[in-house]
Amino acid sequence: MRSVRLAALLLIASVALSCEGGVTTPSGPPSGSGGGLTVQVADDFFTPTPLTATVGATVTWVWTGTNSHNVTFADSTIGNSVTQSSGTFQQVFSVAGTYNYGCTVHPGMTGTVTIQ
Repeated sequence: MRSVRLAALLLIASVALSCEGGVTTPSGPPSGSGGGLTVQVADDFFTPTPLTATVGATVTWVWTGTNSHNVTFADSTIGNSVTQSSGTFQQVFSVAGTYNYGCTVHPGMTGTVTIQ
């Protein structure tokens, strides 16, 4: 009986995780379409990265760590977040391309969003 409950809980957890906005496959990075995708801003790293989505996708960065960070794009035509230790930041990607970003507070904390 206990193993049946555990199997049911694992199935529910895997379904819930697959519905969070991106589709994660063992062979590649998360991807998605015009809906929403989430990137965690953890203590000194972004996850997942790289991220692949289609034109029109909204990406939301969610602060989950305790350190202050920002999301700053190499492309100056893209908006940047403020430096914060909690909250969210959203960006809609309406043009295909590869968008590199990072945290200016922590050099080496970088990520990439590829829009197809």
